[in-house]
Amino acid sequence: MGYSQGCSPIMGYHYGAQNHPEMKNILKRSMILLAASAVVLTALAILLARPLSAVFVGYDPELLDLTVRAFVICAVPFLLMWFNIYTSNFFTALNDGAVSAAISFMRSLVLPTVCIIVMPMIWKLDSVWYSLVASEVLAFFVSFGFMIGKRKKYRYG
Repeated sequence: MGYSQGCSPIMGYHYGAQNHPEMKNILKRSMILLAASAVVLTALAILLARPLSAVFVGYDPELLDLTVRAFVICAVPFLLMWFNIYTSNFFTALNDGAVSAAISFMRSLVLPTVCIIVMPMIWKLDSVWYSLVASEVLAFFVSFGFMIGKRKKYRYG
């Protein structure tokens, strides 16, 4: 989130200056950096799920197993979450608040709510954890759609 917010003024400056090659460069480098970071952080979260969970619930083996399971499932969205956050900030930098707000609203309220309401009908208890995964995947498609759909207008792709 911090990286995305930090890039916004730089991207906004280059957009205002009509420096489209530099916009493409920043976008490409940001995507590579954030994707690599997401893979590393997801792997760390999965590898450290048990020791970190044990700090808080190590007193109960059954609760520890449940917590580790939830921790691992909830770490998976890190693989896509960065893209959704970056895309929302990216459109803010391009002065397209409507798209930024749409992505943010869908990602933080609409999609998680729908997933939490619908998924328990299918998967029972684990649906609470999988709803986060599903909402980030769906938000990814929304974000990706805006990135593809607006690339000619803003000339970043």
